[in-house]
Formats: sequence, structure tokens, C-alpha cells
Amino acid sequence: MTLKYKVASLRSASCVSQLGALRRLESADGSRWAHSRNRKLSLGNGRYDIVESWVLKHRVNGKVEVVNGDAYEADAKKWVGQA
Repeated sequence: MTLKYKVASLRSASCVSQLGALRRLESADGSRWAHSRNRKLSLGNGRYDIVESWVLKHRVNGKVEVVNGDAYEADAKKWVGQA
């Protein structure tokens, strides 16, 4: 999913503002969750666009493990059982 704002210059900052992108999905039992974040996507020739990606996590033996650091929203909903 592409967000509605674009990077103004050819060289953008290495970090992207996370304001407005922080959404969280959680499974019914709370053992699996996913949260969104904004990331830069290279379009080539030094141009970038901002896209939303999801980080999928779960807890194993008391420790949090990242299953996927760059997933689509549909995959996040499937991961937490909302699909």
C-alpha cells in the first residue's frame, strides 16, 4: 500500500516518520501480533517512495521472535487470525 505523501527531494533521510502509521493487530489469545511501520522503497535513480509494511511477531518460551519483518497487511491479518 502506497501512502499519500511523497519524498520531496531525490535524497531523502535514512529514517521515515512513523507518525500516523502505527497500527497494531493482535490475535484473540494475545500470542501473535503485528504492527505496521513506514519504510522507504527505492524506485531507482535515487528516488524513493514511502510504503507501509508489517512486522509479524509471536512469543516462544517467554521470548519475542520476529517471524517476518516486511509483510503485507493481508499477511498480517492472516497471521493474527482476522482473515
